[in-house]
Amino acid sequence: MSQTVEFQAGELIYRQGEAPEPLVAYVIISGAVEVSLEVPGAPSRVLAQLGEGDIVGELSLIDGHVRSANVVALTDCRMLLVGRRQILNRLEESDPFVVDMFRTMVRRLRLAYGDVGVDQGHSDFIGELSFERDMEEGLERGEFVPFLQPIVDMATGHTAGFEALARWRLSGGGLRPPADFIPLAEKTRLIQRIDMTVMTQAACALAASAHTGFLSSNLSASQFSDDRIIDRVASVLSVSGLHPSRLHLEVNESALISADARTRHILEELRGLGASISLDDFGTGYSSLGYLHTLPIDTLKIDQSFVRAMERGEKARRLIAGMVTMAGTLEMDVVVEGVETAEESALIRDMGATWAQGWLHGRPAPVEEALSRPAPAKPSGSTFVF
Repeated sequence: MSQTVEFQAGELIYRQGEAPEPLVAYVIISGAVEVSLEVPGAPSRVLAQLGEGDIVGELSLIDGHVRSANVVALTDCRMLLVGRRQILNRLEESDPFVVDMFRTMVRRLRLAYGDVGVDQGHSDFIGELSFERDMEEGLERGEFVPFLQPIVDMATGHTAGFEALARWRLSGGGLRPPADFIPLAEKTRLIQRIDMTVMTQAACALAASAHTGFLSSNLSASQFSDDRIIDRVASVLSVSGLHPSRLHLEVNESALISADARTRHILEELRGLGASISLDDFGTGYSSLGYLHTLPIDTLKIDQSFVRAMERGEKARRLIAGMVTMAGTLEMDVVVEGVETAEESALIRDMGATWAQGWLHGRPAPVEEALSRPAPAKPSGSTFVF
């Protein structure tokens, strides 16, 4: 939940002792409120007067108990609603000790002061909540769309498939860069909806086109906590009509930190649908050679940082060559990301990499444009010419 509400001066926002319905806290965007406590046999006591940037109702939001104070609008107010799931998602990502300490502090605050709001200085948090609301509304309006970037077969120079990349096409025109929204989408788990939206649209488009290549699409780490992830991917295949063998699911190394039984089971079930599993950004995160032979991984995607390092010395070239050789020994395919020059392409091809991806072979583009591009040609000789 992320939406705004307005209250007129003198209007009661919530009353002490009532069940929180809806179960929300309020962030004051503009205006001011008074928080007061009713004490049996005594006049009500004003606890605080709060204004822009303050939060009220957060104790009930966290523990689900009744409101512990009265809150009345002193002036006309505009407020952002904060839903319980938004807070719980953030708590679930925290250390269990910190969460337990936080809940203990909430209980003690209730006993000592009632629901008195929090200190000022939460502009970053408020900005996050507003941006989260914008993302939710953008999803409802269908503003999140796939851009496709070609993945080229190093042996033939032809487009073997595409990676689907999330883009936010604003209703007012223009695109919001992924770096602007992906971190918060992951933090709030809206990335789960974005992943599925982008995957579905891209799969439908590719299945309806003349291209016979594969679709590589991302699964964020939080997807592995979703009990319905297998059903969701199966639904994408059913709705789109894309053959399961054409779907490559990209998993970042951060999703495999624990590599526990649940993770292994999910990967095996996804493979059971007929899809392939790609390990994205290999070598940059919590790399463990152990999970390369214990988990069902079909493809390694070597991060572009290694390609950039090739320009600085022979060691990086040997490192990429070693990763390609290792993948071949394990019967895995390899995608090398970030290929931007013909020289890089030639070196990577000579190392034996299966596929390459990068601006040399095509930048991310809207679905219609990407699918209408002619495949790059590979002339005779030792290097690609584009």
